[in-house]
Amino acid sequence: FVFYALIAGLARTGHGGISLARGFVFGILGMALLFLMGAAWLKFSLNLTWARAWVLGVAPFILWGLIKTSLAVITGRYLVRAGLLPARA
Repeated sequence: FVFYALIAGLARTGHGGISLARGFVFGILGMALLFLMGAAWLKFSLNLTWARAWVLGVAPFILWGLIKTSLAVITGRYLVRAGLLPARA
């Protein structure tokens, strides 16, 4: 999860804001990294094929990952605009 946070944190622009598109793209990149690491762990620890690791460990979570990423970006933007989160780190 540390790598996901690192990638998602790169979405912040110099002025501290995050556009919806930029936040979503970086969220997807972070999610893809997590899925890749999870699939690799399943493949090697359970001796599965890549396809089987994908079906068991990635595919069931894609929709929820997209929903959570969207909600996180929208919520983060709202909290910054409401003054509840700092605009700059």
